[in-house]
Amino acid sequence: MKQIKNVKLSLNKEAEVVVTADIVMEGPDDPDDVYFVMFNILHNPLRLVVATVGDFCGLVAEKSGASKSQAQSLLMSNPEEFMQRVLSDQQMLFGAAQEKVKVELSTQKNADLARAVVASMINKGKYHQVSNYLVAGQEPVAKHQEVPTKELMADLNQMLMIIKDWEGFDLKEFLVKQGVDPAQVDAMLEGQL
Repeated sequence: MKQIKNVKLSLNKEAEVVVTADIVMEGPDDPDDVYFVMFNILHNPLRLVVATVGDFCGLVAEKSGASKSQAQSLLMSNPEEFMQRVLSDQQMLFGAAQEKVKVELSTQKNADLARAVVASMINKGKYHQVSNYLVAGQEPVAKHQEVPTKELMADLNQMLMIIKDWEGFDLKEFLVKQGVDPAQVDAMLEGQL
């Protein structure tokens, strides 16, 4: 995979979340076609974010000191071990994630949009991921996936709480209510400045 571009966030006629992305592949034989979509609320400015992370062969190669072609060989010969390597380093994944869509929680209209997106994933228990795979010289190939959100419910509910309180949101107060030590919160917030 070369890159993920043109990521769009929408709601379909059934009020279900749809994330559409163009996935630019290295070539017709590129096996690295998996990517993750992540939803989060970030601070400064307060916003709902859709982030993506892909090019797992590049990430595995970088982490292990191997070449990208060696990582591709591992993916083809042992996909389970390859994905285990990818998933074993959450910090690497989050560090490689790129914000592709953001809805700043600065107006009631934006807050309503963010709330509709998060509430849909809670109520419907899924979102749709539409991937348009692009290989130079070939017709795009579209793949549709229904992604369950059951395992994200705690995070989604927490995001919804933040969105509902967007106007008066105080990150320090929120983190302390979540059980984080106030001294740790102060240290974290000082690091953001």
